[in-house]
Amino acid sequence: NNIWVNSKAASGSWNSNFDSVFTVGKGYLASYQNNTTKTFSGTPNYEDVIISGLTYTSASSHSGANLIGNPYACALQWNQTSGSSGWNLNNIDGTAKIWDADNASYTDIAQGGIIPAMQGFMVMVSTNGTGSLNIYKGDRIHNTIPWHKNEEINKLKLTAYDLAGNTAQESVIMVKDNATFDFDHEYDSRYLSGYAPVFYSTINTQAVSTNVIPELNENLEIPFSFVKNTSDNFYIEVSGIESLVPAFNVYLTDKVTNTTQNMKVNPLYYFTSAVSDNPERFILSFKSITGVKEMSNSSNISAYSFNKTLFISNPDHEKGLIKLVNMFGQEVYKTQLNGNNKQTIVMHVPQGYYIVQIAAGKFVVNTKVMLK
Repeated sequence: NNIWVNSKAASGSWNSNFDSVFTVGKGYLASYQNNTTKTFSGTPNYEDVIISGLTYTSASSHSGANLIGNPYACALQWNQTSGSSGWNLNNIDGTAKIWDADNASYTDIAQGGIIPAMQGFMVMVSTNGTGSLNIYKGDRIHNTIPWHKNEEINKLKLTAYDLAGNTAQESVIMVKDNATFDFDHEYDSRYLSGYAPVFYSTINTQAVSTNVIPELNENLEIPFSFVKNTSDNFYIEVSGIESLVPAFNVYLTDKVTNTTQNMKVNPLYYFTSAVSDNPERFILSFKSITGVKEMSNSSNISAYSFNKTLFISNPDHEKGLIKLVNMFGQEVYKTQLNGNNKQTIVMHVPQGYYIVQIAAGKFVVNTKVMLK
């Protein structure tokens, strides 16, 4: 029902099999050689849009994936108003997907996530049969930020980055009280591949890009699979560790190199990959933290601020990651520690207190600063 048909024939003339007008609520794939501004004519849609007849193809690597579109000239919150009075998902999973062109991969959109104006997005039919939903006009919002995500507690995001091709694949671990360790159609989301390296966790044998579980504990091990693309050098970043309640250290084990790294101490893990590597490569595990204490700092790195400028002193020329976190625990800025003796960064953030987190080697430096 949602098939892309090229609007131009091989000769460059109009393809008569293409729709004469865009269908409300239908998703389209479009690609242009150059960046240009396109003009749409017609009357914008303001009403609910019922989408039915969405299909599930069991023999496909993209089983259940259906492309639909935000039919409004403004942003939309996915399934924010659930149930019969809102989106009324019928045989549809609770997580949608948006194509991230910068990362060349899909990003999962949980309930309340933002779908930009006129953006196509994937919904997943849960099981054999057909699915339907109502795109609910009451969840329209005026949000000018195209990639806005609500900050959530108990949410980890692991991202595998391809250093040469600049692609990336996200994978999410979340904790919700009413989730299970099995596949929950309300929360979990099946993995869809793009052009980034293949990176996903598994629930039983199901590859997933969002894995929602009822709790974290010290006996829990979450397997992750990784398959390289055309590049050879990669790194995995874990973000959101500070959102875990109660607090945990998070460890990533690489079964190919037989190494384990504390991702709370250093959130970046660099590695190489060969075609012959076992895809079942990584394990994520957890250890509880008793009490709250500042991480050890045996390096000579220090940070201070003046007005809106952040100054980093790095006499040992270490490399790593700099993060700026506000008092709500939200990451507002991130950049590389470049290895220079002095590093100066002008921050464009609201006035207030922030925590500068500098991860280098085995240690993290946490410094409270005032930016004004």
